[in-house]
Amino acid sequence: MKKIILPLLFSLLFSFNTSAQISIYWDDDPGNTYNGSIINISKDVAGFDVYMHCQNTGSATQEIKFRRVVLNSSVNFSDQFCDNNLCYPCFGNDWTSPASTILNVGDSSTMKPTLNFSNGAGTAEIRYYILDASDQPIDSVDVNITCTVGIDEVSSLIKNIYPNPTSEIVTIENSSISAMALEIYNNQGKLIQNRILNPGLNNLNVASFPNGNYSLNIFNQGKFVSSKRLVINH
Repeated sequence: MKKIILPLLFSLLFSFNTSAQISIYWDDDPGNTYNGSIINISKDVAGFDVYMHCQNTGSATQEIKFRRVVLNSSVNFSDQFCDNNLCYPCFGNDWTSPASTILNVGDSSTMKPTLNFSNGAGTAEIRYYILDASDQPIDSVDVNITCTVGIDEVSSLIKNIYPNPTSEIVTIENSSISAMALEIYNNQGKLIQNRILNPGLNNLNVASFPNGNYSLNIFNQGKFVSSKRLVINH
């Protein structure tokens, strides 16, 4: 009897929630659903967005969250994920959005990953799950990325952030010839501060920030180009 019950229990715990109906769309291919499918993307720039959205095509209101799992990667990259609520920095290989999104029947939610291959060319296979209110998967889509960015472009990004960890002052070196924008997020995805990073060395006072991990997102002319992690420990 145990041999029958245990596999059945396992399948119930880890199977998709088939009672919910959420359709996944890739905005570059309008009209087609990508539930359980693969989106193949090739880019020759370091930073870029992937525009997707999901829609409640069922008959009842759905409370959903999003989960991002890196299945395979040949190079380190940084990323964030935007839904209808906020844009969140993603940490580690397995990340889940901290806040839920309520979708009434027919409503849609943004699913926009922003990725940066600032360490150079490479490939990545990433799975994006839609979860129900119990954090069980409703459906998913895979995004397979080939990035062919050149070393010359990568070398113009933010290079040094020190000391890290820090307790009071952190210095950020902008090796580009132009100013860049900096957005600082805490580990809950909340925007804490934004400022301009001029070419050269920029000193940032973080003495008033609580201890923890922070994401430093850098933008060039409004385009996301890099994300760095900062640890504050007073």
